[in-house]
Amino acid sequence: MDVVPGLWRLRRWAAPVALVVLVVGAVAGVALRVDGDPYGYERASRFTVTVGRVNAEPQVRGPEPWIRVDASTADHRQRLTDAERPPSSTGEATEVIAGPKGVFVAASSFEGRCETRLHRFRLTRAGHVTGLEPVRGGVVPALVAGLAMSPDGRRLAFATAPCAEGRPAAGPPRAALTVLDLGTGRRRMWGASGATVIGEIIWAADSRTVGYTLGDVGGKWETARFGRTGTVIEHAAVHALDTGAGGGDLRAGRVLFRTPDGSRLTSGVMGPDGRTGHGTMKRGTPPSTVYFTFAEGRGIHVTRTKPPDDGFTVSFSVVLRDPPPYACLGGVDSFGRETDGLYTSDGGLPLSCLSASASRP
Repeated sequence: MDVVPGLWRLRRWAAPVALVVLVVGAVAGVALRVDGDPYGYERASRFTVTVGRVNAEPQVRGPEPWIRVDASTADHRQRLTDAERPPSSTGEATEVIAGPKGVFVAASSFEGRCETRLHRFRLTRAGHVTGLEPVRGGVVPALVAGLAMSPDGRRLAFATAPCAEGRPAAGPPRAALTVLDLGTGRRRMWGASGATVIGEIIWAADSRTVGYTLGDVGGKWETARFGRTGTVIEHAAVHALDTGAGGGDLRAGRVLFRTPDGSRLTSGVMGPDGRTGHGTMKRGTPPSTVYFTFAEGRGIHVTRTKPPDDGFTVSFSVVLRDPPPYACLGGVDSFGRETDGLYTSDGGLPLSCLSASASRP
C-alpha cells in the first residue's frame, strides 16, 4: 500500500487529543483491570510523562513541548508540572518508557531524516524533568520503536526499521532487534529471514532473556476494522531469546506460544519468568476475540471469548507488574503497521508508547 510522504508520521502520532487524554488518565489515576491480564490490577501512579502530538493542551503556552509531565491529583485529575522543550539537534519525541530506579528513556526522530536519537532523564519530587542527556551509543541510523529496558537498568532493547523521508522504507518489512548496552554504548543486533514483523518486546526478570512476537508477512489479503485491508501475519509466535548466547537469528529464540491455524495474533506478551505470558487473538470461525494465557510446552488457557464489536472500540494493553516490565508493548508490530492481525503497511498508533507513568521519586 503506497503512502503519501509525511502521512505515515501523521497517522502514527496525530491521534485525537481527547482519546489520548482518556487513555493517559486511566493509566495514571486509577487502578484499572485489563482483559486477559493474569497479573491482576495495575498500581496507581504519581506522574505521567507523555510525548508526541498529544502534548497539545490549553495549559501549555508557546511551542508544543517535547516532553510533558502531569501529576495525578487526589480526585484523579491531571495537573501539569513540566513542559520540556526539545534539546538541540533533536527531532520530535516519538516514544517514552519508564525504567528502573526512576529513569525514563525517550526516542526522537527527525522529519525527513533516517535517524533516531535516545535520551534519558529523571523526575524531581515536584515532577520536573532533570538530568536530561543523550544515551551513550543512542544515535541510530534507522527508525526505532518498541523500547524496553532490562530490570537491572543496564540494557535497552528495541526494534529498528530502515526508512525513507522519516517513515518506514517501501518494500517488505524486515524484523530486526537491537540490544544497546547503556554503559558502553555497544549494540548487538538480531534479524529474521523473509518478510517479517517484530513486536511486544519485553525483558524477563533475569535481565538476560528478551521476549517478543515474530510473524511472517505475505499471507492472503483480508479486511480489518474500518474497511482497512492488509495481508495476514502468518505463523506468529511469542519467542524468548537468550541475549547472552551466540548467533543473530530471531527465529532461534525459544517458542513459548505459536498461533493456531485459522487465528490471527493481536497481542502476545512474555511474563517475567521467561516461560509464561498472556495474549489475544482473532478467530474466524466463529468470529471472536480470544483472551488467553500460555506456558512453554503446555499450550494455552482461554480466559475469555468475546464476539465481534459492532461499534468503535479502542484496544490497548498497559500491564504494570512487580517488577514492572519497563516496556512500550506497542503490539505485534512495534511500528504500528498491524490491525487485527493484518499487516497494513501504513503505520498506526501504539497508544501505550506515547506515555509512561511512575510513582513519586
